[in-house]
Amino acid sequence: MRTIYSVEDDLDIEKIIYVSLSKAGYRVLSFATTKAFWEAFEKERPDMVLLDLMLPDGNGIDLLKRLRADRKNNSLKVVILSAKRMTMDKIEGLDSGADDYIEKPFDILELISRINARFRLDSEALTFEDITLDATRHLAEKCGNDLNLTNTEFEIFSFLTKEKQSHARKSPVAYTIKMTPAKAAPSTCMSPS
Repeated sequence: MRTIYSVEDDLDIEKIIYVSLSKAGYRVLSFATTKAFWEAFEKERPDMVLLDLMLPDGNGIDLLKRLRADRKNNSLKVVILSAKRMTMDKIEGLDSGADDYIEKPFDILELISRINARFRLDSEALTFEDITLDATRHLAEKCGNDLNLTNTEFEIFSFLTKEKQSHARKSPVAYTIKMTPAKAAPSTCMSPS
């Protein structure tokens, strides 16, 4: 079950989000302050954050920038839910790393559909052994660590991975491509000691 953290100080909105997303099959944890969010985030990273911009103890954009400053959070999806409707607010949110920006008041069914769409993009990621290629973010990771591939390296590796998967489906005898990016970590994923 995917976990969504909702950072929202309006209790009525938070209750709607919690009930609706829970019924849609998500595990939802709610936080009214940035402090409460960070305390929980240090213990467990969610799959998505729904983020209000105007919070009692901080600015949602500052929280977003702090999240995006850590490469471990590259795959974390962030959707801003805000009453700020100016184009510049939307641009700032998206340019600061949000994956989507939804104005309040919002339709709860549309919110659920947008969340589902964001998670569907995950299924479009390509994997090869312990390397994941995320075309939507143009990111290659090995064991959760960014490989820092150039655009050309990413495109070549993406092409080869797609070809390998295509041939594996067409042929009963799947062939194996052996390719290790120059900057790749050792082939075994191990947590740092």
